[in-house]
Amino acid sequence: MPLILTPLMAIFFIMLLGTLVQKLKILPSNADQSLNLYVYYVALPAIIVTALSNTPINEILQWGL
Repeated sequence: MPLILTPLMAIFFIMLLGTLVQKLKILPSNADQSLNLYVYYVALPAIIVTALSNTPINEILQWGL
C-alpha cells in the first residue's frame, strides 16, 4: 500500500468517529465548531506534514494517476 494512503485512511477514520460521536450525542452540540477548527488548523496539517516527511521524494513528485 502506498505510504500516502495510510494518513488518508486515518483522516477517514477520524471523520467516521466524529459522525458516530455526533449521532450518539456524546459531546455537547456546541463542541463541533471548536473541534472543526482544531482539525482544520492543527491536526490535518500535522498529518500532511508527517506523511510527506515519511514519503520518498520520488513518490511525491510522481504526478501520474
